[in-house]
Amino acid sequence: MSDLARWLDRQLEKTAPPAQLRRSFGARDLDLRGTSDDELHELSWALGEPRFVDDVVEYRVLGDALRSAPVPRASECGPYGVISTLGGTGWRACIDVDNGRLLALHREARVALSSSLTEEPPRHQAEFARTLLHWLAIDAGHLLVHAGAVGRSGRAVLVVGPGGAGKSTFVRCAAGAGATFLGDNAIEVAVAGDRVTAWGAYGSLKVRPPMAMAEALALEFRAHDVDIAKDLYDLRNYSALGITHEAVAVVAASADGPLSPEPMSRGAALFSVAPSTMVQFPLYGPEVFETCGDLVRALDCFSLGRLDSVADHGRVLDELLGS
Repeated sequence: MSDLARWLDRQLEKTAPPAQLRRSFGARDLDLRGTSDDELHELSWALGEPRFVDDVVEYRVLGDALRSAPVPRASECGPYGVISTLGGTGWRACIDVDNGRLLALHREARVALSSSLTEEPPRHQAEFARTLLHWLAIDAGHLLVHAGAVGRSGRAVLVVGPGGAGKSTFVRCAAGAGATFLGDNAIEVAVAGDRVTAWGAYGSLKVRPPMAMAEALALEFRAHDVDIAKDLYDLRNYSALGITHEAVAVVAASADGPLSPEPMSRGAALFSVAPSTMVQFPLYGPEVFETCGDLVRALDCFSLGRLDSVADHGRVLDELLGS
């Protein structure tokens, strides 16, 4: 067993931190443990209210415990800092040596450990423990899709596309037209035959200023992230985080696409969904690509360009979800 696995085992055996807060986290609840309630509220502001479901994962914030950890060599780490030498130990972990951050999950105990030597950047707070959400989705047989999503009456539309394609603008304006906000960047899905269920994970929105159609919603500004040059907003008042929706369509957004949804081929839809989703699942490429294929086969697939008004977004929602 590696020195890091032994260190993680010792941390797991210690008494959990005293402060406790439960929040929804995709398809499950997250039981947060830390040194203070204020710390937990600030870290998890973008998560939803708990649903008290059966699937619960404990997440312990360990402060600067990483100072005592045996840091793995660079050769032991793969993409996104995933540590490749923990096989057979029960642990899955990733490390960011440059910024002093460690995240680990004991799959059997259903306990995650987090240690950081630096303050979490705003985008990490806006998408809290996203790597953990990827791991939990894989373990559940689900997928975390790089997509935005909106819902209405229990049905949902996924919006995919590269950075700058307009995912955040679409979901914000669709929420302004009466839809439920499920996310602008990461949506958990489960595919079973021709049925796709979807869960929103984060009530945060990231917008590169200046904001298009600023009149769409009265947004609560949270912070500006210099590294990604985006403003972060709180959309939890417009969201249904953790609530199951049935996904019925995937829309590939682009700057020069049509002004009404036009059917697109499954192959084109797959290459709008798969690359940016696969890159976020180091070590699981073939499984993720296969699930992306199952996803686009189960959904109606459309292309769509940038729309001019909130009313236009409402019209498109009626086309995709029914009036």
